[in-house]
Amino acid sequence: MAGDGDQVVLHDRFEIKPASRLSQFDQGPAQAFAAVDHEHVGRKLFALISPGTLPCRGLHLPERKGAALPMLWPEASGVVDWPVGNQGGTPVWGRRPALVYLQPAGERMLASDDQPLPRLTEQTIARNIIKPALQMLRELGHMRLAHRAIRPTNMFYVAGNSGEVMFGECFGSTPGADQPTVFETIENGMAQPMGRALGSQADDLYALGVLLLILHLGRNPLQGLGDEAIVAAKINFGSFSALAGGEKVSPTMAELLRGLLADKVSDRWTFRNLEMWMLGQYFNPVLPILPQRATRPIRFGGGEHMSKPAVANALAFHWDEAVPFVDSGALEAWLKRGFNDEKVGEPLALVRGLAYSYGPSNGAKHRTVSRMINFMGATFPVCYKNLRGNVTAFGTLLASVIDQPPLRTEFVELLRGRLGQGWLDHQPKLTIEEVQARRVLDALEKVIERPGPGYSVERALYELEPEMPCRSELIGDFYVTSLKDLLPAIDAALPGVEAGTMPVDRHIAAFIAARIGRPVERELAQLANINDQLAYRMGVLRLIAAVQRTHSHHDLPRLAEAMVAILEPVVESFHRLKAREEVKEKLGHLGARSDFVQMAELLDEEGSMRRIDISGFEEAQQNYASLETEAQWLEAGGLTHPAKIQASARFSSAITATFLASAILAAFAIFMAV
Repeated sequence: MAGDGDQVVLHDRFEIKPASRLSQFDQGPAQAFAAVDHEHVGRKLFALISPGTLPCRGLHLPERKGAALPMLWPEASGVVDWPVGNQGGTPVWGRRPALVYLQPAGERMLASDDQPLPRLTEQTIARNIIKPALQMLRELGHMRLAHRAIRPTNMFYVAGNSGEVMFGECFGSTPGADQPTVFETIENGMAQPMGRALGSQADDLYALGVLLLILHLGRNPLQGLGDEAIVAAKINFGSFSALAGGEKVSPTMAELLRGLLADKVSDRWTFRNLEMWMLGQYFNPVLPILPQRATRPIRFGGGEHMSKPAVANALAFHWDEAVPFVDSGALEAWLKRGFNDEKVGEPLALVRGLAYSYGPSNGAKHRTVSRMINFMGATFPVCYKNLRGNVTAFGTLLASVIDQPPLRTEFVELLRGRLGQGWLDHQPKLTIEEVQARRVLDALEKVIERPGPGYSVERALYELEPEMPCRSELIGDFYVTSLKDLLPAIDAALPGVEAGTMPVDRHIAAFIAARIGRPVERELAQLANINDQLAYRMGVLRLIAAVQRTHSHHDLPRLAEAMVAILEPVVESFHRLKAREEVKEKLGHLGARSDFVQMAELLDEEGSMRRIDISGFEEAQQNYASLETEAQWLEAGGLTHPAKIQASARFSSAITATFLASAILAAFAIFMAV
C-alpha cells in the first residue's frame, strides 16, 4: 500500500494518511485512518474509507447547522484519490469515498460482542442513554434519516469510561449491514445483511429498545444463538419476551420496553411516545400480538412449529428440504387441519398458479416455496434459494452476489419469477420506496431476459440502486457513481491496461443505459454485434458520444487516442483512397479535441462523408461494369469476326465512293464555270 510520503487531501483541508491505520474506529468494511485538519491542527480526527463496490450514503448528507449532536457526524465527506493496491512495490491509485470524523474523547462502551455488558439502572438509562438518543433521533428525523447502527459496540462515552454516551458512526457502510441480528426487527433479521431495508426511525426505536433491555439486564439472553433461532424466538414469543428471557423488570421499564419492541410497526412506540415517557407520562402497556397457533405442530427443519410465520422462517433457512416438503402437500394439509381452514386451498392454488406462470418451468417448485413463505409471512423478506432480502434493498443484495455466478443466477431467476412484485402485492400499504421499487422491477422485465451488453443482470444492478458505483473491471477502482465522472475515469484508467482494450464493457454499457435518460437501443444493438467489427466499434463510439452530449468533457487525450486507433478499420472501410485520407485527417483533428460527438457524425453510416463515398463508389462500379462489358466483347472477337470485317469493308467502300463522287462533281462544276 501507500507509504508515509503519499498524501491524500480532502477539500484542500483534511489530510488523510494511508499508512496510519486506526482500526479501533473501523465500521464494517469501512476502514479507519489517521487524519489531520490543516486549519485546526490540534484536533484528533480519523477518516473512514468506504469500499468502492457499494453506495456510500455519507456522500449525500443534507447540510447541518446548529449544536453538536450526541453522535459522530462527518466533518467532511467526498471521493478522494486512494491507494487501492500494490504493483511491484508501487502503489496503484484509484478513488474511494472518504468521511472525516472527530475522534470521540471517551472510550467505546463495548469493544466486542464477547465482552460483558454493563448493568444499568432505570435512572441511569434515562439520563445517560435515552436523553442523548432523543437528541439524535429528533435531528435525524428532521433530515429523514435513520441511524441503523445502534448497538453497544458502536457507542462511546462522552468522557472516560462511564456516564453519558454518544452514538457512533452510521454513514460509512450499508444501512443495517453491520447490525447483529438481535438488534434488527423480525423482517430485517431474516434478511441477509446486504438485503436489509434502508429503514426508518421505527427501526432505530426498535434497536434502541433492544439496547436498553440488554443494558438493564446486563446481558443478552439470545447471545450465541444463530440468526434462524433468534428470529424464531421473536416470532414465537414476541421480541420483548424473547429478549427478556423470563427476567422481571420494573413496571415502568416494562412499559417502555414493550412499547419500543412491539413487533407490529403500527403498535411500536414513536419518538413522541418516548419523549412523553421521559416526562413521566403513563401509557397503557403494549401487549404482544403473537401469530395464530395451530391445533397441532408441524415438524420441519429439525424442529416443531405452531404458527405460519414460524414455518415460513424455517423454510427460508432450510431451502433444500423445503422444496420436496412443500411439493409433497404436507404443508397444505397442515394449513387445512391445523387451522380448521377448508378454504385455504383457494389461495394456495393461486400461489402455485403464479409460481408456474412466471419464469422457466424448471424453477416452478422453488418459486412455489418462495411465494408460500410470502403467503405465511407477508412482511418477511423475499426469499429464494440462498437469497433473502427486502425489495428496497435488492440493489445492495445484488451487489453482494454479482461476482458469484451461482448466486447471481439465483438473483436473475428471482427477478424473472416476479417474486418481488408478488411480495409487493401482499402488502396492505406501500411506502414511497416500495412504490418506486415496483416501477423499477416492472421495467426490468424488459431487459433482464436480453443477454447483450447494456442489459441482463448488469443493467439490473444500476437500475435497482441509483447510487451504485460502476463495477467495470476497467474503472471499478475509480468509484464512478455519476455519468459526468465516467469518461474522465475511463481516460485515467487506460494507461494501466493492455493496448487495444475496449473502453466500453458490459458494466459500462449497462451503467450508461441506466443513467443517460434517453434510449440507446441502437448503440447497444451495435455493441452486441461482435461478429461485425465495424458495427461493434461504431457502437462503442456512439455510446461514448452519447455520454459526451450529456456531459461535455473535452480533455480526454488517452481516450481520444484509443478511439482513433479503435476506429482504424472503420476508416479503412471507406472505398475511395482520397476519402480515407480525408476522413483520417479529420479524425485526427477531432481526436486532438476529444470530440467524440463529431467523430460519430463524421463516421455515421448516413453522414455526408459516407454518402459521398458510397455515391462515388457506385458510379465507379457502373463505369467499371461498362468497361468490363466492352473488354469481354473485345475478348469474344468483337472486332475480328468475319461478318464484322465484311460489314466494315462495305461501309468503308461506300464512304470512299461518296468522297470520289463528290470530288468529280466539284471538278465538273469548276470546269463549266470557266
